[in-house]
Amino acid sequence: MADFTTDVLFTLGSIFKTEAGSYIDIETVEDDMSTFVRQDGTLVSIVNIRGVQKLLGPHEFPEYLRALNERLAPVLGAEGHSLQLVYKRDPFGAAREIDASLIPARKTAERLNMDIDWVLNAKRDALVQFCASESTWLAISTNYGVFSQIEIKAAAAERGAAMKKMPTGRYCQNMTPSSPGLYSNHVSTVGELIDGLRSLGVVCEAMNAHDALTAIRKEVDPEFTSDKWRPLLPGDRFPVRFPDAPTDEKETVLYPRIRDQVFPRGAGEIVNHRWIEIGDNLHAPVVMSMPPQSPQSFQGLLSSLIEAQIPFRVGVDLTPSGLNGFNLKSILASVLHVTSGNNKRFNAAYEGLRQMELDNETIIGFRLCADTWAPADDTSLMRNRASRLSQCIQSWGNSDTRQVFGDPLCGVSATLPGTNRINPAPAVAAPIHEITQMLPMARPASPWIEGALPFRTPDGKLMSYQPGSSLQTAAVTLAFAPMGQGKSVLLNAHNMALALRGGLERLPYISILDIGPSSSGLIALLQQSLPDDMKDKVMYHRLKMTPEYAINPFDLPLGLRKPMPDHKAMLVNLLCILCTEVGEVKPESGVAGIASQIVEIVYDVFNERTPKRFDEHQDPELTQFILSQGLHIDHATTWYEIVDELFDKGYPEHAARAQRFAVPLLGDCAAVVKDPAITNIYKGVVDTKESVIDYVWRMINEAINEFPILAMATRFDISNARVVSLDLDEVCPKGSAKADKQTGVMYMLARYVLAQRYYFGKDSLPFFSDKYRGYHARRVAETASDPKLLCLDEFHRTGKVEGIREQIVRDIREGRKWGIQIMLVSQNIDDFDDIMINLSSTRFVLGANTPSDADAIVKRFELSPSARDIILNKILKPGRKGAGVYCSASTELGNAEMYLYLTLGLTELWAFDSSAENRTLRDILYQRVGARRALEMLCKYFPSGSAVKEIERRRGEMSSERDEQSRTIIEVVADEMLLKESDTLL
Repeated sequence: MADFTTDVLFTLGSIFKTEAGSYIDIETVEDDMSTFVRQDGTLVSIVNIRGVQKLLGPHEFPEYLRALNERLAPVLGAEGHSLQLVYKRDPFGAAREIDASLIPARKTAERLNMDIDWVLNAKRDALVQFCASESTWLAISTNYGVFSQIEIKAAAAERGAAMKKMPTGRYCQNMTPSSPGLYSNHVSTVGELIDGLRSLGVVCEAMNAHDALTAIRKEVDPEFTSDKWRPLLPGDRFPVRFPDAPTDEKETVLYPRIRDQVFPRGAGEIVNHRWIEIGDNLHAPVVMSMPPQSPQSFQGLLSSLIEAQIPFRVGVDLTPSGLNGFNLKSILASVLHVTSGNNKRFNAAYEGLRQMELDNETIIGFRLCADTWAPADDTSLMRNRASRLSQCIQSWGNSDTRQVFGDPLCGVSATLPGTNRINPAPAVAAPIHEITQMLPMARPASPWIEGALPFRTPDGKLMSYQPGSSLQTAAVTLAFAPMGQGKSVLLNAHNMALALRGGLERLPYISILDIGPSSSGLIALLQQSLPDDMKDKVMYHRLKMTPEYAINPFDLPLGLRKPMPDHKAMLVNLLCILCTEVGEVKPESGVAGIASQIVEIVYDVFNERTPKRFDEHQDPELTQFILSQGLHIDHATTWYEIVDELFDKGYPEHAARAQRFAVPLLGDCAAVVKDPAITNIYKGVVDTKESVIDYVWRMINEAINEFPILAMATRFDISNARVVSLDLDEVCPKGSAKADKQTGVMYMLARYVLAQRYYFGKDSLPFFSDKYRGYHARRVAETASDPKLLCLDEFHRTGKVEGIREQIVRDIREGRKWGIQIMLVSQNIDDFDDIMINLSSTRFVLGANTPSDADAIVKRFELSPSARDIILNKILKPGRKGAGVYCSASTELGNAEMYLYLTLGLTELWAFDSSAENRTLRDILYQRVGARRALEMLCKYFPSGSAVKEIERRRGEMSSERDEQSRTIIEVVADEMLLKESDTLL
C-alpha cells in the first residue's frame, strides 16, 4: 500500500513539471562563486572526484572502506546534509577528452615551429581505441534540517525579507543569498568532507560555479555546447540586450535563469513512454527497484558495463536517517503481517536495522538511478543499450531494475550532479558500511590534471603525467625494467613529453647518456619536426676515441679563470677515477686530497703564473679570423688576452673558442703533481710501493695514453644544441675490470659534456668579472627557467665505478637548486643505491622476472602489497594495447601509486623501437627518404608496429649459407617498400 501510494504521489507531482528546466532547482550562486543556492534557499556544492591515487587491491580496499565510512558517517549521521554521487563513462566520448589533453603539447609545438601534429594525431587515434571519457562528481547539500524549529522560522523570515528587496523577473535568476547561518554550516561541512577524503588519497576539489555548470550542460547537451561556453552568473560582465519585442524590462538587465542556460534546447518528446529526447540523443533512465541481495563493490558493476560498451551515467543519492521514511510501512506491515509473509520479513528487517541504529551504526537512505543514451534517430540502438544497462545492474549482486515510465526526464535529471533533489528510485535503508563499497569512490586517479605524456588505466581511464612538473616533491626519476619490457619506449616517450611540455617558449634542455642507439629514433623524430634553421638544436652522436670527439673536462665558461664549486668537485671525482687501479672501486688513500690540490694549482699556474701563449697552429681557422680583426699578436701574447679582446669586439663565440687553448689540459695536471704545495703534504706510500705522488703522476700519464680524447683541447662542440644524446657504445666496453674503469671514465666525461651548462644560474654570476657578468646574466635570464633533464640509461654499467656514482648522487642532491631533473634507467633494482631511492620522487617499474625480484622491488621502494602482484603478474610485455607500467610518485598531493598502460601512436612505436631488426630497417629508410616519409611507410606496411616476424619468416626461408646475412634481408624489405611506394605514386 505504501509503495503504491508513493508511486501515485510521485506521478501526480511529476505531471506539473511542464518544462525541462523545472528539474533544475539551482537558482543562483553565493558570493564565493562555488556554492549554489536552490529555489528554497538551501545550498549545494559540487566536488570533482578525480579518483584515488593509491592502489586499492584486496589488501587495501577493506581498510579504505572503513576509513571512508568514518568520513561519511558524520555528514549523514544527522539531519541537514545529503550527498549525491554521479559517475559517468562514455566509451564514445574519449576523443574530446584526449584532444583536450593534447592541446598544451600542440600549442607548444606551434610556438616552437615544430611539425609534430602528425605524430600527435597518431597518438590520439591509438588512445581513442582503448579509452573512455570518465567523470565523478559529489554533490553536497545542506538544508534547514541543521537548524532547530525556531532557527528555521527565523531563517525563513530573514530570507523572505531579503527576497523582497531583490529585483527579479520571470526568466531571471533570483539572486537572494541563503541564510548566513546555513551558509556557514554548509561551507564548514564541505571543507571538512573534502579534507577527510583527501586524507584517504582521494584527489578532489570543490568546483567553482562556472566549471560545475559547464560540466552539467555538457552532460545535458554536449553537441550544443562549445568547449569555450561559460554560464552567465552574478558578477560576470553582463551583455547589453535589446529586446525585439516589449517585455519585462528587468529581463534585459538581470542574469538569465540557470535552468535555461543548462537546458539550451529544452527536452523533446517522450518516446514509448520511457525514453526522452534531449538535444540530439534519446535517453533511457532506469532505477534500481530492489537493492542487491549481496552488496558488491562498484567495480563489479563497472566491469560489466565496460564490457557492454555502452555510455552511461549513474546517480546515487545518500540521505540521513534512512529509517524515517519507512515508519508508515513498518506500521502497515505490523498490522497486516498475517496477510503476507513478505510483511513479516519486512518487519524483521526493519527491526534489525533499528537495533543496528541503536548500536550506533549509521543507517542511511540509498537511491540509485542510471541513464544511457543513443542518437535520437536510432531507436534500435537505444533499445539495445537500455536493455544492456538494466541487465548489468541486475547482475550486480542480484538486484532488480525498472524503467521510469511517464516522466523519463525526472530519471535523467536524477543522474545530473546537484541539479535536483527528486529521484524516482525507491528508497532503501541500509547500514552505511554496506553502501560505501557500492559507491564510485575507488576509481584510480593521477595527481596530474594535464600532462604531455598520457597514460591510461587497463580499463580505459585517461591518466595524465607531466615529467618534471612542480607537483613532484623532488626532481629525480628512477626507471627499472627487465630486458624486453619496453624500457626504451618509455624513456623516449618520457623525453618526448618533456620536449612538448605545455607553456614552453623554447626547446628544453634534454641530455641523454646511453649505451646503444635506443634514443636515436627520438632524436631523428625531433629533428624532422623542426625547421631547417633549428635542426642543429637536436643532436645524436656516437662517441668515439678519435680527435674530432676530443673533450677537455677542464674547459671553463667564457671569461672564467677558475672552476666553480660544482665543476671543481666533478674534476676531483674524475681524477680519482683515473687514479684508481683496475679492479678497484676506490682510489688509494690520499689520492682524493691530491686531486683537489691539483685542480686548485693547475688553474692558478696557467692563469696567474704562466698563462698559455698564443699558437697560430692550434686552430688555423680561428687564427685567420683573429688576424682579420687586426688584433696585435707577438711572441708574448697569451690566449687569455685574445679571449678578452675578441669579447670586447663583440665576438663571444670566437672568444669561447679561443679560451679552449687557454685552460689547462689533463697533461698539465701531471706536470703540477710534483708542485711543492703538494709534495710537502702528501708523503705516503701506496700498495705498489710507490710514493703516492709518483703513483698519481704515473696514473695520470697512463690515462693520457688510454683516453686521448681527454688530453686534447676540446673539438667536440654541442653548445648550440638543446636536446643531445651521446651513445657511448663504442667507448664503453665490457667484460673486464679494465673495461669497467673505462666505462666509468666515459660516463664521467659524457656527464660533464651534457650537464656542464646546467650548473649555471644567478648564483654563478658573482664568480665572473664585471666584463663578463652582464653577458652571462643575459644568458641566465633567457634559460634559467627552462626545464633541464639529465637522463642516464643503462645505469647498471656504472656499478663498479664509485666515482661516477658519487657524482650522480651529488647531482641528485643539488640538482633541484639548479632546476635539473635526473632520470636513471637500469635493468636491476640493485643498481640504485639507497640514497638514490630515498631522494627520488617518481619510480617506474616495468615488471619483474621472478617472485624474489618482485619482493626486492617492493622492499627497496616500500611499495604496497598490491603493487607486488601488479609488478609480478600483470605487467606484460609491450603489445598492441601498449606496455604495462607501475608508477609510484611522491607529490604535493601525497604519495601516488598507479597501474598504467603506455599506449603510443603507431608513429611513435616505430620511432622509439630499439630492437635490432626494426631499428635497422628504420635507419635504412631514414637515409633514403627522410624520417617522416620513412615512418609513414613503416606505419603503412607494418601496422602492427614491428617488422620482426616478416624478417624472421624470410630468414627462415633462406638457404643455410645466407643465414647470417640478416642485414641483406632487411635491405630487401626496404627495397620492396620503396618500390611499392614508387608504383603507388605512378
